[in-house]
Amino acid sequence: MKKIILSTFVIVYFLLSANAQQIPINNFYLDNPYSFNPAATGILGNITACADYTDQWTGIKDAPENANFGLHGLITKVMGVGLKMSSFKMGIFRQNKISLNYSYRLAFAEQHTLGFGFSLGILKNSTSLSTIEQELTVDPALYSNNFNETLFETGFGLHYNFENINVHFSTPVFYGNQEKKYFQNALAMVSYDYVTPDDIWTIRPVVFYRYTLYQHMFDGVVSASWNNRLTLQAGYRTNKNIIAGAGINIKGLHISYIYEVNGTELKSASNGGHQIMLMFESPFSVNKKRPLYHRSNRRRSAWD
Repeated sequence: MKKIILSTFVIVYFLLSANAQQIPINNFYLDNPYSFNPAATGILGNITACADYTDQWTGIKDAPENANFGLHGLITKVMGVGLKMSSFKMGIFRQNKISLNYSYRLAFAEQHTLGFGFSLGILKNSTSLSTIEQELTVDPALYSNNFNETLFETGFGLHYNFENINVHFSTPVFYGNQEKKYFQNALAMVSYDYVTPDDIWTIRPVVFYRYTLYQHMFDGVVSASWNNRLTLQAGYRTNKNIIAGAGINIKGLHISYIYEVNGTELKSASNGGHQIMLMFESPFSVNKKRPLYHRSNRRRSAWD
């Protein structure tokens, strides 16, 4: 019975998704804004590679799993390019995606910068009907081309920076030829870096917002970074989930782990989910000039 209930939930979830692309939940937006905003392409200046994996509801069979890989950097002091690849699966459904990203940054008024970003991606939806109970495969909706086809989508993003204030906004699926609708979802983040007078601690309060055609969701998170080496964070999501994580920097290599405590109706079946990320900020850059966007004088490089 539990398998049937879960499989039915999965089917309903993706029937809704056929009319609006869902964005898998990723909690690494603090350390890696490139994960959700094409305007953050090249934001660190040097060539950067990042990979993350999410097991959303640990303990539930066929629960969502998501893996991402990204590579990006600056090609001039104002332009960045990048590549992103992702693989998402839930129950019988699979989605693989690859996209190219571009960003351009402008300076205005003293110390203000505004970045624009664009992405163009190709995604492949597929189903594996052999993985579910036979009695559920009779639903003709499962054989719809909505779940077995190759599609394209475009995304758009903005990034504003003034000293230690950062504002991100993106619509990862601005337009997709599956739904033929504009502005299907939106993500936004506002953060502020407070650096202690001894330059040892950086405290970062963050508000993150998600919008789709079916829901609105907020995160409130606070992170504390010690000497740019060790980071701790905790937060709360309006779906009643609690977020807790830690990260460490070792000469350009950042390793981060986040555990999300499940506060939704599924908490009786799953205590929560695990996410892990590896990000490498190389000392190399295609662009030899100082980027228009750079850390404030009180923020350190991963190589300091």
